[in-house]
Amino acid sequence: MTDHLQTFELDALEKLDIETEFPADVLDEAESLALAEDPFAAFRTKGPGPFITIDYPNSQDLDQAITIERLESGWRVYYAIADVASYVPRETLVFRHAMKRVTSYYLPGFCIPMLPRVLSEGAASLLPGAPRRAALWCHTIEANGTCSDTHFSLATIENVAKLNYAQVQSWLDKGEMDTALEHHAEIWGILNALVEVGQARLSRPRKHIPTRYLRRGHEVKRADTQLGFRLLKDRELDIETYNAQISIMTNTEAAKWMEEQQKGYPSQHGLDPIYKVHPSPADARVEDFRDWTHELATAHDNTNLIFKPEENASSYLARLGESKLSMPLEHSIHRRAVLVNQRAEFAPSSAPHHGVGVDAYARVTAPLREGVGLFTYHELIDMLGYKARVKGYDDASMRNTLCERANVSLRRQKKLDKAINKAAIQNYFEADLTLPLRERPKHLAFVVGVKGNKLFCMLEENHVEVFVRNDSFEARSRATVFCTQLRQRIRVGDAIALTSIGWGQDNTQLDFEISTF
Repeated sequence: MTDHLQTFELDALEKLDIETEFPADVLDEAESLALAEDPFAAFRTKGPGPFITIDYPNSQDLDQAITIERLESGWRVYYAIADVASYVPRETLVFRHAMKRVTSYYLPGFCIPMLPRVLSEGAASLLPGAPRRAALWCHTIEANGTCSDTHFSLATIENVAKLNYAQVQSWLDKGEMDTALEHHAEIWGILNALVEVGQARLSRPRKHIPTRYLRRGHEVKRADTQLGFRLLKDRELDIETYNAQISIMTNTEAAKWMEEQQKGYPSQHGLDPIYKVHPSPADARVEDFRDWTHELATAHDNTNLIFKPEENASSYLARLGESKLSMPLEHSIHRRAVLVNQRAEFAPSSAPHHGVGVDAYARVTAPLREGVGLFTYHELIDMLGYKARVKGYDDASMRNTLCERANVSLRRQKKLDKAINKAAIQNYFEADLTLPLRERPKHLAFVVGVKGNKLFCMLEENHVEVFVRNDSFEARSRATVFCTQLRQRIRVGDAIALTSIGWGQDNTQLDFEISTF
């Protein structure tokens, strides 16, 4: 399964203790589970239709499908989630292995799935071509975008179109879609309703508006055996934003629903939910960021850059977005603002999620890829009394262990991403290092951060961030250094030229010569 991965990727996976293969007995059992009868057939209804999925072109692990009905005032959104629990009972080897693996891990062009592919990219996925088992969330959305009612049930649905984001966005931009597709009229209606609901959700009244950050950057792509970079747009496609609003709403309403259901259900059908919590930034970190903006404003002689006491991060960044700052300067401020945030984690008790701006948040929309989702659906089905509980199974203990493992997996994925990004940077500059020093190209870069005698720079051609350490840098503030070599001040937001000169003493970090164009 991992034959085409590079040695450094396999080394990184081994170092992070990420298992890449499934035991033979787990694979054998998964084959049987994919063909097993539906244990909840008696409780499953036929869902409305048709449904569609919108994901990336090569995705086969389709967790979510959607259809929308227009009401006299508002909409009814049916959000179908792959019913993995019906395929993977708690007493199975596959379930126990999923609770150990916890998540799917992602590398460029490759996925190490939490579940064997016969399930995650086959029987349990909401692929077109056959009726699919689903956990169905039904939301009633008012005209102002608020959700007034949510119901949960088990259903059978049919996905009539596997669409991708770029394809759908192009249709919406043109105002028409490919009429050769079967069910094109229904599909077009769902897509336009999705836009309406997404816009209504974004503009709905709420007590806390989440901060929206620029995402100027890159993703690592695989071309044959080499890793390269693909630029990301400053903001995601509109259809990605609208689709994400449905997922966010479902996770939010599911958390509310679970909190309500916990009150008064008999103990034999008790619920042990898992929530995603995200604490607000610590006051000290917010004030540190505010002080940094003062230093940046001084460096650029621009008081408009100051994060004012009466502003929150969301209003401050929105104001800057309207002030026509240079791209490097705006990106640098967003980058620093992101660093103020605390880490989001899974927890057995509900608490606010600052990033989403809600009082409680769950993760029920990706059970093919997240053990938390698989566990939670088993809890929901237990609570509804659709099956007998497994003897000797301690839900609360498993929940606590799963939270710990899931949080570790989040950090593992970040470390994996960092290792891959580092290798891609090395590949990118490899050709430069084969040339004589005087013939090596200068790469335009923008300074996005300063720390002592170190500059963090974003390459203009691919938005990759590298750091430059130089003894000629004298720190003047957290937004400025004086470069004695160039005899000039360098500020966050300024452009410089970087030329790779070789590997540092530890042979893991590139050294750069700086100059001006």
